[in-house]
Amino acid sequence: MDKYIIDTLNSQVSFEVTYMMMTKITGTFNDFKISIEANDLINLTGAKIYGEADVMSIDTNVKERDEHLRSEEFFNAEKYSKVTFESTEVRKAGQTVKVFGDLTIMNHTENIMIILYNKGVRTNPWGTEVYGFEGEFELKRTDYGLTWNKSLTNGGILVSNKVKVMASLQFSKL
Repeated sequence: MDKYIIDTLNSQVSFEVTYMMMTKITGTFNDFKISIEANDLINLTGAKIYGEADVMSIDTNVKERDEHLRSEEFFNAEKYSKVTFESTEVRKAGQTVKVFGDLTIMNHTENIMIILYNKGVRTNPWGTEVYGFEGEFELKRTDYGLTWNKSLTNGGILVSNKVKVMASLQFSKL
């Protein structure tokens, strides 16, 4: 199997929640690693995928919100510094790839499915072949112990339980 590593300068892992049941708030993890072991990176069937994100690198462009997300009320970054993912099965499904695996946040692990869209292979200006993928999945943050919230006086909650996670990824062979 060949090993492929993420080009973090040209990739992004981001998330989106609904705030006050009205607006979308987005953020990114600025420090993350993803590696793939595969015989065929175009097809990915049988590949092994591992990823981790540093919780201290969470960035919503609002310093106070980022500090709150790192605090004990949310991610408790001092105790649980990483979010990790490890694939258990990877299979081709038409033009997409279904990646099943274990996502761990704050010592809570759930099996999830990520749909990856193959964006092709190109040669960059420095002569390196790069492979592109886009992926997304949704999770319920309370499944991972992320339970902080506030009720709104006119009904509803401050932060949605549903979190959409998106990734735009570029890999090269190690």
